Amino acid sequence: MVDKKLYLKKMKAQLDIKKAELDKLRAKADYANADARLRIQKDIESLERTMCDLRKKLSDINESGSEAWKSIREGVDSSWELLKTGIKEAQSRFKK
Repeated sequence: MVDKKLYLKKMKAQLDIKKAELDKLRAKADYANADARLRIQKDIESLERTMCDLRKKLSDINESGSEAWKSIREGVDSSWELLKTGIKEAQSRFKK
C-alpha cells in the first residue's frame, strides 16, 4: 500500500520534471517555423491544462481523508499517463 504523503511527494516531483520538459519544448518552438510553432503551441496549451488538472487532483488528495484519497488517485494516475503520452507525442511531432 502506498502512503499518501509519499505518493504526493513523488507525483509533485514527477510533475516538476514534466514541466521542465514542457518548458524545453516551448523554447524549441520559439525557433520553429510559423506552422510548426502553431501546432506545438496548441499541444503545449493542452498539456498545460492536463498538468493544471493534475495539480488540482493532487491538492484534492492532500485535503482528503485517509481512505478517500485512494479513489482520487485513480484519476491522478489516468491523467498522469495522458500527460506523459502527450509530451512524448508532442516531442516526436516537433522532431519531424
